[in-house]
Amino acid sequence: MQEVIQRKKLPELPNSLEINPEHPIIQKLAEIRTTDPKLAEMVAFQILDNAKLSAGLLSNPKDLLDRWNTLLERALQSAGNGDPALAETSTHTTSSSSTGTAASEGGIADAEVMSKQ
Repeated sequence: MQEVIQRKKLPELPNSLEINPEHPIIQKLAEIRTTDPKLAEMVAFQILDNAKLSAGLLSNPKDLLDRWNTLLERALQSAGNGDPALAETSTHTTSSSSTGTAASEGGIADAEVMSKQ
């Protein structure tokens, strides 16, 4: 969608990101931001890009995929540690809809284009 806006020289619409603070990934992210800030930053950007991808707003999926692969490697390295938070998040699913309600329905985050009024 952003590419269409840029090609047609239309003004960019503001984006909105809604975070579900009750989601286990967000709670774990808050915990690790001081103990492992590099991982916390990587996870935060991944959440943002996942929401953008879901909303059709991601312009460069390569960054998302590179980060995703790094996160998968780290998850597999720590899989033997028996981290219950990691196991708990795997049971949560993110729902998506055209109205942008994933965060309010138990998902991690949702992004949408807000129309100017």
